[in-house]
Amino acid sequence: MYPIITEVFNSRTVISKDGKTYPLRGNIDFDEGLFIHRLISSDGTINRTLEVGCGHGISSLFICDALKERTVKEHYIIDPNQNTHYNGIGINNLNKVGVSFYTFISEKSEYALPELAKTYQATFDLIFIDGFHSFDQVLLDFYYANLLIRVGGYIVFDDCSFYSISKALTYILGYPAYRFHSQVRETSLRKRFLGLFLKPIPEGIKKYIFPLKLLNFYNRIRFSSMVAITKKCDDLRGNQWFTDF
Repeated sequence: MYPIITEVFNSRTVISKDGKTYPLRGNIDFDEGLFIHRLISSDGTINRTLEVGCGHGISSLFICDALKERTVKEHYIIDPNQNTHYNGIGINNLNKVGVSFYTFISEKSEYALPELAKTYQATFDLIFIDGFHSFDQVLLDFYYANLLIRVGGYIVFDDCSFYSISKALTYILGYPAYRFHSQVRETSLRKRFLGLFLKPIPEGIKKYIFPLKLLNFYNRIRFSSMVAITKKCDDLRGNQWFTDF
């Protein structure tokens, strides 16, 4: 694994291309990085990847490290704030370890993803969504990820215990084309206990018997911080398809 990953987590700092040091912030943690790394490493068909949100480049480093031995590999990064809020640190970290197979797009995802969909529909193997965390933005990012991901590919969501993201993910898992694949290990003993307490109630009826506030709370505790779903078939929903969530 790239030595810079360990160095950053040990020091809790990152360095910009002009040599300035900044505290590490807003990043995935080491276990989450390993979760993505292992998902890619365990599936040799993953060669083209995309992430929405880069920040200090921690997720990019884990993804690219898992891809580096593949004969054919491409990683796309969408981040409108890389050169402003993050001082170019994420891209600088990739350049420092010699990653040459990434394409960086300095655009908001709502503009960049439709452009990618024109050319790369159903050709991505894994997409990581970790951009703006509002409910509507997550659904928008997923809308285009659904067009871009191939059958058998994976979409990974970060910060799934946020109300906005857990709610969006609950809706997405109602799509006939998708199923839950895996999630990073839950570290909160409280959430694990509450999850065991609520688990005996069949999943399909919870949305009908739980009051809205309890349902939203349940959605937060049933997902850990990072969740992977997989596309099991083509998305063939009809014009009037809808599912409660």
